[in-house]
Parts: sequence; C-alpha cells; structure tokens
Amino acid sequence: LTSLEAAVAQLGQRGIHDVVSRAVMAPVFDLKPGRLNPAAGTLLWEQADGCARACARECAGAAERFDAYLAGMVANTGLIVALRLLEQPPAGAAPASLDFHRQLATLSPRLSARIARQWCLPDTVVLAVESLAEPADGAVSGLAAALRRADRASKAQVMADLGGAGSQDAGPDHPARG
Repeated sequence: LTSLEAAVAQLGQRGIHDVVSRAVMAPVFDLKPGRLNPAAGTLLWEQADGCARACARECAGAAERFDAYLAGMVANTGLIVALRLLEQPPAGAAPASLDFHRQLATLSPRLSARIARQWCLPDTVVLAVESLAEPADGAVSGLAAALRRADRASKAQVMADLGGAGSQDAGPDHPARG
C-alpha cells in the first residue's frame, strides 16, 4: 500500500469500523499491572478482541455485524471497572470466596450494559450485553445469542492459551480463533 486512500480501499467499510473500534477501546483495557492480577488487562483485551471478532463473524451477513463487533468489545467492560475498583486503596485482598466470584460474574454484565448505555451505543448492543447477566438456560436469540456464544468461546480460548481449563472447547476450528 502506498497511500491512505489505498489502505481505506483495501480495508473496506467493515475493516475501517473494526480498526476504529479497536483504537477507541484499547485504552479502556489498559489496566496497569496490579496486585490482584498483573496480566488482567492483557487477558481481558485478548478476550474482548476474540469475542468481538467471533460475534461479528456470526453476524457477518447481517446488517448488525458492526453492532455485533461492538457488543463483543464492550461485553466485559464492567469487569474492568470492578477490577480497577478492587485495586484502589485501601482495598485489602479481593475476596476469594466462590460466592464473591459468582456475584462479580453476575453483576459485571449489568455494569457493562450500563456503560454501553452511557456511551450511547445502539439499543441492540445494550440488550445483547444485558442478556449475559441472565441465566444460561434463558431463551435468547439474534445478537444476544451470538454474543453469548462468542463470549463463551473467547473465554475458553484465553484459558486454552494459558494452558488452563476450557482447552477442550477451543480447537482449531473454534469460533474464537481468527
């Protein structure tokens, strides 16, 4: 490529949307290494990127492809806020109880949806992110269903990359790859 015009033509509208979204969201995921998890920001960025790409791929033929990408990108912003709050003094050690982790997992998507609403993202994005707070057996469709699958796949992929639990769900043809 020899010019900006050639680059834009090569990327196309979808590519431009993705590049701009990534550039805008990257600072949000810039968690400074902290005492709770020095790699949290990097891992959450990898998960968000994988989730956004997988969700957009699922909606590739639909008009909501960009909404799908945004939903994947913001799905866990609430967790980032919670981690930042836990790092603030005089916070002690983060509670290690299973109950605390369950509550954090339930409340994070609700906070993410509030953030998406505050950022004036489309209602379809907000509703899809809100659906992550509902029980897994709840009936969802459309973008919400695509986001659930992409979120689960991208989390499994991050875990597989770490060599941890979830690696059985993330083979070479897994939706989080890409």
